[in-house]
Amino acid sequence: LDGYKNRGMAYAGKTDWAHAITDFGKALELKPGDLDVVFERGKVYYAQEDYEHALTDLSDVLLQRVNFGDAYLVRGLVYKEMDNSTRAAIDYADAVRYGSTDPAIAAYASGMASASKDNWDDAISNYNRALQLNPDYYDVYLSRADAYYVKMSYGSALADLEKAIR
Repeated sequence: LDGYKNRGMAYAGKTDWAHAITDFGKALELKPGDLDVVFERGKVYYAQEDYEHALTDLSDVLLQRVNFGDAYLVRGLVYKEMDNSTRAAIDYADAVRYGSTDPAIAAYASGMASASKDNWDDAISNYNRALQLNPDYYDVYLSRADAYYVKMSYGSALADLEKAIR
């Protein structure tokens, strides 16, 4: 089990989504319902823009582990991509409420929750904190650029977009 799970995570780290999905599937054959594996597979589905499968996996995890902040954040991102901002905002708030294993992710979740309420200054402050913790966090640059754009700080938005495409 751990061999397939760990190899799946290694493939995911190399953005080899097909092999990651295959290994996570093999791990789940050996131990059906392993929530850690289902969560990792959900993240891979999200990364490859297979939002329906990602939503299924992440929702399955949250049915059994209701206080899993990281799963709420990723599911919120899925809902955002599916143009369901109401559900995304609820999941971002739950991600903040239950916390995250990664402080940069927690700060990002706080920023997303603030942005969903049009509290742009607070969102930017949280995004700044996330980037202090992890300056290579691509999604944060995009989200902060959106916030700067709404605030008509076009130069700052452009600078973040430049960082995001590097």
